[in-house]
This record gives sequence, structure tokens and C-alpha cells, in this order.
Amino acid sequence: MQYLKVPHAVFALNLCPTDLKVYLYLLKCQNALGTATVRLRTICEQCAIASVTTVRAALRRLEARGLAVQRHRYGQDGRLLCSAYAVQQLGGRWFKLWLGVRPFSLDKSAFAVYLYLCRQRVCYSGKACPSQNVIAAALGIARRTVCDAVARLTELGAVIKGKFWRGKHNLYWIMQTVSEVWAKKETPLSNPAVTATETKARSKAFNAITTIMRLLLFVKLFLLHPLDFLFGADCAIFDTQFLDLTFNPKKEKKILPI
Repeated sequence: MQYLKVPHAVFALNLCPTDLKVYLYLLKCQNALGTATVRLRTICEQCAIASVTTVRAALRRLEARGLAVQRHRYGQDGRLLCSAYAVQQLGGRWFKLWLGVRPFSLDKSAFAVYLYLCRQRVCYSGKACPSQNVIAAALGIARRTVCDAVARLTELGAVIKGKFWRGKHNLYWIMQTVSEVWAKKETPLSNPAVTATETKARSKAFNAITTIMRLLLFVKLFLLHPLDFLFGADCAIFDTQFLDLTFNPKKEKKILPI
């Protein structure tokens, strides 16, 4: 499965969510030489950005910081082709951002929060426990924006919030650890993954499976220990010798009175 290597140092650059999204998309599109050749309209469509002007402004800010240098390309007839961007590589440690879940289809705030949760998640469990204040400070956005982004991610199914007791919690399960589920659904994260009808159908299916399992357990107990199941171990109707499956009255010796 394809994934994008995201360096941890990208959060130290203090990029706004739009610049962060565009920069990582250029990293995704780059070739072996570190050059990404992509159209502005393609960036708008793949990154869920409304206008080309917003992309141009983000590229200018990235070029001013030396993260992406634009190179104009021309055809044989002198026509201006789509530009190529030399993307600066950041060293150090990195983490995986799975592309099977289509993270670039999220809006900019949800993408930034989802990216930070992927950075903080534990590899073997897929859990992350950063507080909303920590996320807001790392991304340079308001805490209310983080709260709204978490609510959208939870609604879309990209993140599952955990609760062990009543009150507020900051435990999240990152769904990129089970990205094969999204591959089966073939549904992008920008659309609601579970509708009301699907939720009701899944609830009915779960109840049916639970009922069948209970019936099978009932039959199993009845076949293994029928008398114990019906009358109990201390039955007043039958003596304990009838409840003992190893008891054979024919093999018992009769004791004659003296």
C-alpha cells in the first residue's frame, strides 16, 4: 500500500494549513530528482482548494521560504507548459501518511489535525492522545478550529474518539491503521462514510448475529449437559445418580443386609 513519508521537521516550519497541504502534495508528486511537475488546476482538485489564486499564493509563500522553487517549462513551439517545482527535502525522522484513505480530500483544517494525529499515534495500537491545546499550538490555529476539525473527522470516520469514563477525553484511534476498510468501501473521506440507512442496516445485522450466537450457545449447553441445564445440579425430582453420566446401576454391587 502506498504511503507518503512526512518528516517531523515539517511542523517546526510553522506553515499555515493551506501551505502545509500544498507542500505535502508536492512531496507526493515529486520524482526521483525531487521535482514535481503538476498543474495548478490539478492541485486545486486533488487538495480540495476552491480557487487557483489560493494555490498561487501558497506556492509564492513556499518559494519565499525556499521549500519549493518554480521552474517554467516551454514546448517546442514556445507555448508555456505546466511548471515544475523543485521541492526541498527535509531531513530527520519521518512518519507514514497512508494514501489509501485519501487524506488530501479533507479540508485544510481537518487535514492539518489529521496529519498531527498521525504523527502522534502509537504504531502498534494506532492510538494518539494529544490534547486540543497541544494540537492548536503545534499547528498555529485556534482551539475552536481544532475542536471543529476533530468533530468533522469523527463524523467522516477518519478518527474514532475513545471514552473510558464520563467527561472529556483526548484519546483518538487513527483510522489509517485499518485503511483496507476504506479500500473496500471505495469512498473518499470528504464524503460521509456511514449514512443513516447504512447505520440502521448494520445495527440490524449486528443484532441478528448476536441472536444467532446466543442460540448456538444455548444449544451447545443443552446438548452437553441437558439435565444440569434443565434442573440444576441439586434437583429435587431426580436423584444425583441420574445426573452423574458415569453412574451405571448394573455395575454397582448390591449390599445384602446382615
